[in-house]
Amino acid sequence: MRLLLLLVQLLLIASALVVFTTNAQLSEDGWITFNHHQFKVFGEEDKKIFDDAEQTCLSMGYEFASIASLDEHNYLAQALYDTASVREMWIGGRLDLDVNLFWVNGRPAPSYVQPFIPGNPQDNRERCIMFDISTSDGEFSGQWDDRRCGNSRAFLCMRDFFTTSTSTSTSTSTTTSTSTSTSTSTSTSTSTST
Repeated sequence: MRLLLLLVQLLLIASALVVFTTNAQLSEDGWITFNHHQFKVFGEEDKKIFDDAEQTCLSMGYEFASIASLDEHNYLAQALYDTASVREMWIGGRLDLDVNLFWVNGRPAPSYVQPFIPGNPQDNRERCIMFDISTSDGEFSGQWDDRRCGNSRAFLCMRDFFTTSTSTSTSTSTTTSTSTSTSTSTSTSTSTST
């Protein structure tokens, strides 16, 4: 029965991990954008244990990365494979005592099939989630693994990304009458939306 469940999990993950080309564009300061989130790898030179990585993200005004959807995961996995100089990094997921995933930034737990390496997560002392971008021989992986939180590695921070648009309109009208009085009216309207 356990083998059957493992096979089903493997099939679900394999069908969910559709590899595609992202043509990921990094911002000038190194952020990858997907919908309303931006992600950036830190710690390539100064790896951190999980808790220190979380605190580093927060101290810079960011969040420890959570991945909102399978589409976001797939895009991010390929973009990181294409651009990151490290092959594995912490993301902001932890396992509770019942081996359920939660995001440390308080965002909702994932409702999609979580792309763990087959056989993971395990019910052991490995409680922190690592994003495995590529295998040791450089092949694309894009899967998650549960690891001991005290190991040092690079880490992924995120920030919300919203586009803003501002529109301003001005109208002026003048009415002049040649009868006994002259009337001039000017109206200005400004509207800004973010």
